[in-house]
Amino acid sequence: MKLTLPQQDIYFEQLLFANEPIYNIGAKISIEGSLDKDIFEQAYIALIQQHDAYRCFLKGDLEHTEMLLTTEIRPLEHIDFSNKESKEVLVLEFLQKEFKKPFDIEKDKFLYRFVLIKVYENFHYLFSVYHHMITDGWGTSLMFTRLVKNYNEILENGIVVTEYPYSYENFISEDENYFNSEDFNNDK
Repeated sequence: MKLTLPQQDIYFEQLLFANEPIYNIGAKISIEGSLDKDIFEQAYIALIQQHDAYRCFLKGDLEHTEMLLTTEIRPLEHIDFSNKESKEVLVLEFLQKEFKKPFDIEKDKFLYRFVLIKVYENFHYLFSVYHHMITDGWGTSLMFTRLVKNYNEILENGIVVTEYPYSYENFISEDENYFNSEDFNNDK
């Protein structure tokens, strides 16, 4: 799939600052109460399967870069700080350090990372970081809403029962159709 014009801008600027996390987007979500880790893992896998933008990676060179879609899913990481002294401080230090790690957009197969962090028995954080090539703040908000929905549906029904109707692949197709349309020529 071709890069959109905004993605091309992000791509070229990230190449200029290859070792800087200038396009990292991150979030820390608090999860209070009991958490079934197996169901959460299933909800996470369903989430990445539903959001094809998370399964995209870059391939090519400066002149012909495109997004390719993979079926691979980066595993959900688990870190347990619950038995550590000063756990809140350690978690914060971990989050700040991890958020500052840049993605290598020319080599990384995954442009996202999710970490489930246990702080107390009934309190976790879900930390996530993504490259702006695959999502933005609004997309992140929608993704967390969907993750909660997946978790609740699996908890209630054993499976995710609703379909997620939006796809990055469709967006790219619609974007390309627009650029090849009379409407685009008139708007230009």
